[in-house]
Amino acid sequence: MHDTAALLLDRVLPAAPYRQWVLSYSWKLRLLLARNQAAASESTRIFVREVFRWQRKQARRKGLRKPQTGAVSFTQRFGSKLNLNLHHHAVLPEGVFVEVGGKVRFEKLECPESTELERILERIVDKTLEMARRRGLL
Repeated sequence: MHDTAALLLDRVLPAAPYRQWVLSYSWKLRLLLARNQAAASESTRIFVREVFRWQRKQARRKGLRKPQTGAVSFTQRFGSKLNLNLHHHAVLPEGVFVEVGGKVRFEKLECPESTELERILERIVDKTLEMARRRGLL
């Protein structure tokens, strides 16, 4: 994992500050997602899309037009004791990229406050449970 992180930071990702986001689930949902790869993949998309949504909203509040972001995400299927423990890791820039005069510029955003994190998590939980119900997992 260390080599992958070094490769991403040194050769793939643009120069910018990054933050790792980690999302884990209740035990029941972890087991259900672990048994259904399509649902696990969709839960990753829900997670990352909601963080993107928050970033774009913050950027627009700063007056930035057409903010773009990106992420690298990994689903880890085990815990430190090699137990089944599906959870997601995502690395996102601590800001957005905007095009100005034909050039791309990085614009740093403020770190999310605890109330904002709670709101992001609330949206992720609601959408993940809705997806699990729609797929017949709950």
